[in-house]
Amino acid sequence: KEDPTAKIQSPKIEKRVPSVLTSQEVELLLEQPKDADLKGIRDKAMLEFAYATGMRVTEIISLNIEDVHLEDGYVTCKGESKSRDIPLGKMCEKALKEYLDHSRNILIKNLLFFIFLYLYFYIFLKLFPFLYYIFIYTIFFYFILYKFYFSLYNKLINVNVTKFYFLGVTILKKNTLKSLDVDVINFILHNNNASIDELSNCFDVSQVNIRTILAKIEEFVAEQNLGKLLKENGNYYFENNIIDLDFDLEPFLSDDLEKKERITYIILKLILEGSLNLTSISKELEISRITLNSDIEIIREIVNDFNLNLTSIQWKGIFFEGSAENLQSFSIFFIAKLYIENYFSSPLREIVNPNIQYYFREFLSYEVEKKLTNLANKIYHYFNINLGVYYYHFLLALLIYIYLGVKKGIKFSEGAKNSSLDLTESLDDILDSEDRELIDNNLNMIISYLSVCINKECSVIFPFIVEDAIQEIYSSFDLNENSLNSQLLSFFVTNIYFENRFFIPSYIKFNKKDEKLLNDSISIRLMAIFDRYKIPYSRKNIAFLYYFLKEELSQTKKKNILIVDYSAMTWKANKLKDKLRYLEQVNAVQVSSYFNFKLFPIETYKKYDIFIFIDLPVEKKANYSKQCYFINSYELLKNSLNISKLLEI
Repeated sequence: KEDPTAKIQSPKIEKRVPSVLTSQEVELLLEQPKDADLKGIRDKAMLEFAYATGMRVTEIISLNIEDVHLEDGYVTCKGESKSRDIPLGKMCEKALKEYLDHSRNILIKNLLFFIFLYLYFYIFLKLFPFLYYIFIYTIFFYFILYKFYFSLYNKLINVNVTKFYFLGVTILKKNTLKSLDVDVINFILHNNNASIDELSNCFDVSQVNIRTILAKIEEFVAEQNLGKLLKENGNYYFENNIIDLDFDLEPFLSDDLEKKERITYIILKLILEGSLNLTSISKELEISRITLNSDIEIIREIVNDFNLNLTSIQWKGIFFEGSAENLQSFSIFFIAKLYIENYFSSPLREIVNPNIQYYFREFLSYEVEKKLTNLANKIYHYFNINLGVYYYHFLLALLIYIYLGVKKGIKFSEGAKNSSLDLTESLDDILDSEDRELIDNNLNMIISYLSVCINKECSVIFPFIVEDAIQEIYSSFDLNENSLNSQLLSFFVTNIYFENRFFIPSYIKFNKKDEKLLNDSISIRLMAIFDRYKIPYSRKNIAFLYYFLKEELSQTKKKNILIVDYSAMTWKANKLKDKLRYLEQVNAVQVSSYFNFKLFPIETYKKYDIFIFIDLPVEKKANYSKQCYFINSYELLKNSLNISKLLEI
């Protein structure tokens, strides 16, 4: 019999381009194994090895230890018919060395231990069941000897053996803090206490990770006698809400910077040196070029707001390209960010990023920093600038930038001469000879900044048109714009931009119930405006502005009412005023006689939303661009008026 389908052609399989990971996804993948335990060290070494060599998994697991030549930086991959030598990258060599030094031997011994138990159990207990109790005692003594061995091993090679389990040993590296750990500590100190739910919502981290961080903090402060992290009714707090930071930092300084800290360090070097060699910085931070390129892309996004770009030239390296004024603004903002986060005064920050502290002190000594801080305090209080901590640090950063610029011979932007206020004489009164020497009589930038603060025009120092964003918010929500509220909203928006663009942590609590507000129409419109103007924001920022705008909207709905009485005595109008003034939806009530009402042009009364005429039916013929209501005095005196229903408020 013939096969009827033999001559039918099978459909062609569509050829698709294989999907590949982006550099960010690769970096995220490589960062997944946490080298806090033996298996984490092993997994990280395997991923780094696979990424660096491109070998198949089957080839990797068939490798022998003699195939890896760390000293020469290559691995020999043996196939069925031939072998090949593959070079190893620096990150791969580092991960392999850590695995071979700290993890491999212990994992092998653990495996031998389990094999011994299995054979012991299988052979002896199967053949000699009466030896069961001997088995139990043997395991007990082996457990004691095993623990003693690793205690001795810990002293000899200085590895912190912190946990021991019956089915294996977990060896942790030195207990040091990361950036998020420091933020959690500061959050608890700032708010006196914090629950896991509050910390999770504030930092957008899972509750499992928050519990791990809290356990790590508790262990760290206990080991160093810094204080006690306590828990009561689900809230974590430090005893007496303080921790003692007077301890030896050297053993805990991080030699592996996190992404945020790397970006901070690279930007500071670019500001102070002008250019960077990518190969040099990659070797200094011990990161791959792919990781470094990912960091550079984030920096490029940040400086783009200031109309700056990162340009790379082979003989010069990478550097900022743009106008001197924009580079000046960005540099001042960034130095202010470092002082706001206490990079130069907090031991916890020094643990997280020691590079910043050591590097910055090459340009600014403690003595000069103290003098500039005193000068900033003097100027801030003399001109009574009560705009909050950010604007104080902007002033301090400005003075530091001037000092560093004078040392480097930077020509400052002269746009400051167009200041609306002449504060030269006032500055002359408070600056002594030492102060002038520090800033080399460069007063224009200081005068410009002080003029902005005094006139409450703080938005002009930011790299986007804040007024346009504020105007769109007012028009979108149909709010009545006034100068005070406009200044407040401008202040809030600029602070939100600064915090989120420069990764400044906010320690304001964000409740779980506030997440529902993000689905409200007010929040949705607000986020759309922020996205349009490329203003970075967080959930807590939107929740905060939601309450502010909600209050503004409720005030906008309140009406201003003018009562016009036919009688010159206006006693009936005053009686009605007493009834209206206590209504929640009423803002202000004014009384006028009919004679006075007609005496002035109608434009005089444009601030009123509602006109109420008493005994004036003739006014029904008039065409006022207001809500108009007409009542007679009989109904008013009889108390038969339902005021709220009448006005439909």
